[in-house]
Amino acid sequence: MLLLRKGNRRTWDETDYPWLKEDEVIADRYADFNTKVGKLSVWKIQDMSDLERLKRICAALADNRDHPEAKLDVFLFDERILESSGVKSVSAPGETNDEAINKNLHIDIIELTTEKLCNLVTAVSRSDVQLKRFTPKEVKGLIKDARENGYLPKSQESS
Repeated sequence: MLLLRKGNRRTWDETDYPWLKEDEVIADRYADFNTKVGKLSVWKIQDMSDLERLKRICAALADNRDHPEAKLDVFLFDERILESSGVKSVSAPGETNDEAINKNLHIDIIELTTEKLCNLVTAVSRSDVQLKRFTPKEVKGLIKDARENGYLPKSQESS
């Protein structure tokens, strides 16, 4: 099982920083792990071949933004990293307009301290992170398909 999180592709570029030691992780990656009250929101997906679930989650995440049709970057990592990093997770409702995925595909990584978050960011950074970018045109199509399939409510403009 993979865990999906919205992020910024540039944060994950393998740029060579001469000042960064081999075992260090650039601090910019922490921006993709912003927490609320010690919790981090992630989404469950079987693997990268589970395209329907990937697209549905990404449509819901994009639809939940101030600029829904802007490009969307996500990164995915193995859920086993949670245990090896010493962090806990619980099923918890997500906060998108797609109620089914909120209920069935969302988890919160909980009780995060600075030390646990550091361990998690480091472990994810050293793992086989998978990146996916959706262009604005692709995002528009994802949202349109999700609305047509009844996953997301019809937009106000189409009423």
